[in-house]
Amino acid sequence: MGVDGTVGQPPHRFGSRWKLWLLMSLLVILSIEGLLQLAALSNKRVNEILTGVPRTLPDPVLRVRPNPALPDHDAAGWRNAERLARAEIVAIGDSQTYGDEVARANAWPQQLAARTGLRVYNMAQGGYGPAQYGALVDEAMALSPRWIFVGFYAGNDLADTYKSVYDSAVFAELRSRDAAVLARLDASAGSGDLSDAWRATKTARKGRLKVTFTRWIGEPIRSGSRIYGLIRGLTRLGAGPISLRQDTDHTRFDKYAAVVENADPNLLFALSAGAVSTVLTPAARHAVLDRTDARVVEGLRISLDIFAQIDARCAQRCRVAIVLIPTKELVYADTVHRVGASVPPVYADLVHAEREMWQLARAGLARLGVAWIDTLPSLASRANSSERPYLADWNGHPNAAGNAAIAEAVASFLAAQSGASSGRLGSE
Repeated sequence: MGVDGTVGQPPHRFGSRWKLWLLMSLLVILSIEGLLQLAALSNKRVNEILTGVPRTLPDPVLRVRPNPALPDHDAAGWRNAERLARAEIVAIGDSQTYGDEVARANAWPQQLAARTGLRVYNMAQGGYGPAQYGALVDEAMALSPRWIFVGFYAGNDLADTYKSVYDSAVFAELRSRDAAVLARLDASAGSGDLSDAWRATKTARKGRLKVTFTRWIGEPIRSGSRIYGLIRGLTRLGAGPISLRQDTDHTRFDKYAAVVENADPNLLFALSAGAVSTVLTPAARHAVLDRTDARVVEGLRISLDIFAQIDARCAQRCRVAIVLIPTKELVYADTVHRVGASVPPVYADLVHAEREMWQLARAGLARLGVAWIDTLPSLASRANSSERPYLADWNGHPNAAGNAAIAEAVASFLAAQSGASSGRLGSE
């Protein structure tokens, strides 16, 4: 009993034990991290395991090249079951052709192979654009294909083309030499980066606090911690293809809609109408299709020039067709109009800008005598069905059904061209 007559209390050992446990755990983690760091420094193979297998490797011309070490890639680094010596068809493109968000078998080049029985070789990589497509032609022709299909995506190819040509000395010969054009490009560059709207969209989706945390804490841990690398490596063992998400849970739209409920609808627009439940990103897509920006205009000019060069280089050896891949936002445009959905102003601007771009692109390709395939009708036909062509979230890559729609359009084009002598006519 205390001097004041109260009953004495036992010492608070729980708090002390918890602090001791926390301190010991921290020391153990730091010790393991230190040992793994030393192991990574002493052995190159251990370092590769602990840092994780990168999806790409540096390339002096392409900037990056897909990594052959990934289990989903062939010996040349491309996303195929095996490296082929010959193929009837080679598909070149970006992540829309690579097949982001779907298993390798569900990417449209592989689905095209399944539909036609032809050997199709996928030579696509996320982040590529027409400048890289042109640089890959010789490698594609080494497979002696009958057809080379070049995926041309409205969602970022014009911006990627501009950046590849004007931000790198590798493709400097493609730059304009017209002083007036260069002056307009300089003026447009002063209005901000073409990726600014996409960055704003990501911030709206994740929240500024999460974006800041990821940039300053999450990324350094992911890139620098060997414990993180070990855990990531162990989770990938026997897991098959890496970074492949197949979202088949239609009810998840409620979750995505809740996330964007308070966001600027110009950045994130939740569309729910009948079988359609998805999130659109109008501002990010409009920024790279807005023809009031000279960089977008220049991106289209260079892209058409590259397609003409690809066609000329393949002449007498193979045939070329440009696969026109629209944005998710344009695919759903008729649905939005049909249901009378209230849309943000920039969405209407985007639809107008993209339709104008495709009209100009088709006219340009026809003038150059280059074949093209419009995949919009095939994708839009699935927009109002339960066989939705895109995920329920803000992702702009087609899902397995969307890739099937693209493969269907290309297969129909091939069927129409069989027996034809030219292959220079566009297909809608």
